[in-house]
Amino acid sequence: TGAQYLNDVQSGAVSPQYPHKFTDEVKNYRSQLGLGKEKLDSKGFRILSGQVFDYTKFTKEDIIELLVKSILFDDNHIVAINKPYGMSVHTKESPYSPVLTEFLPQLTEKVNCHKLYTVHRLDRDTTGVLLLAKTQEMAKRLNQMFC
Repeated sequence: TGAQYLNDVQSGAVSPQYPHKFTDEVKNYRSQLGLGKEKLDSKGFRILSGQVFDYTKFTKEDIIELLVKSILFDDNHIVAINKPYGMSVHTKESPYSPVLTEFLPQLTEKVNCHKLYTVHRLDRDTTGVLLLAKTQEMAKRLNQMFC
């Protein structure tokens, strides 16, 4: 059966010769073991328990400190931040989940400007560089580059 074949391959008893042959059986077997419910990141790697921050357990001050430490670039016009994995930029997932835009007023104090403007977004489960503009004019110019 597919389950036995998978066990034999995993134990090294046999070499995988026809990986496509038992695809449905393997999927069913993995599902029965609860393996199909693993969380995966955008590259397909497993996300282990505790590997991703549970931001609902952070204080606002902790989140602001995390965001300040995530600043990659800061000049008179732009702030580039390494957006943390698992944090939404705009959309609130639950009443307790923090949204990055909620912390922009506190972040403005740390980067010495009056207001920060988001010019694009990254999905909650995506990490990467998020650009913030320090003026409305720069936000407009950067936004045009993303469109």
